[in-house]
Amino acid sequence: MHKPSASLADALLCPPPKFGQVEPSVFRAAFPRSESLAHLRLLGLRTALNLSRELPAQDVLAWFEAQGVRVAHLGIAVWTHPSVAPISAECAFVCRVARSLRLSCRRPGRPARPE
Repeated sequence: MHKPSASLADALLCPPPKFGQVEPSVFRAAFPRSESLAHLRLLGLRTALNLSRELPAQDVLAWFEAQGVRVAHLGIAVWTHPSVAPISAECAFVCRVARSLRLSCRRPGRPARPE
């Protein structure tokens, strides 16, 4: 049996911070770092949603482009104590994420479902 090299094994086992699977083919994580890109390649990503107002590092954005991964920047404000956003802002956030997920999960060539 072939044993991967230590550097390959380390790269494959280095997911982005706060990485987790939400459901089949849907993952979540904090900003990926360059050492996490080999792990992300295994997932076969097609779309990445950036919920933050900050952009990922330039090398990560370049990697997404090179891999053909579409990046959608939603630019959601970070909610931190003590300035909690009103519930209407939270509802708007949920609607934006749901719409983005519907768009990213749509098969190419298929029309969008009416809202």
